[in-house]
Amino acid sequence: IRIDTEPGVPAEAAASAKLAADSTLRFFKEIFARELQGDVYIRIVGTPESYAVAFLKEGKINQKEAERRARTTIGWSIGEGLILQNVGAPFHPNHRRRLYNIGHELTHKYQAQECLDRCPKILWMYEGVAGAFAAKIVEMAGERELAKQKESWLQEVRKLSKRPGLDEL
Repeated sequence: IRIDTEPGVPAEAAASAKLAADSTLRFFKEIFARELQGDVYIRIVGTPESYAVAFLKEGKINQKEAERRARTTIGWSIGEGLILQNVGAPFHPNHRRRLYNIGHELTHKYQAQECLDRCPKILWMYEGVAGAFAAKIVEMAGERELAKQKESWLQEVRKLSKRPGLDEL
């Protein structure tokens, strides 16, 4: 796994990505006896604008979609080997959130390796598994107990006026 940062990105962002990558590799090796095949490149950008530009270049999406993702996400897995992370997102991701995001996106790399193009077809399961594994990876990194993450998720669900059905997920 190679990690690069744009000029101006704090060194702590690269350190978070390294810890997340190491913890994710350890998680999959210990729990599933799986190694990540192929190279992964984590590119950390410092502004929503550079994040949108990276999406346009790497993700082969249109300007409107690139801008939407730059406003609403802090990271994205693209293709076989690229992960983009935006540390300049409007909601200012902290160390734990960056760990979670890299763990989540690296989980997508393992999913792609194991089930090829079939995984994303059941989106709620694809994203849910990546989220659950990322929470465990954050715990393995020593940053937050899984029980606290579960409680946080439950609080968010309780705030919803209407819980989504499986068809919406």
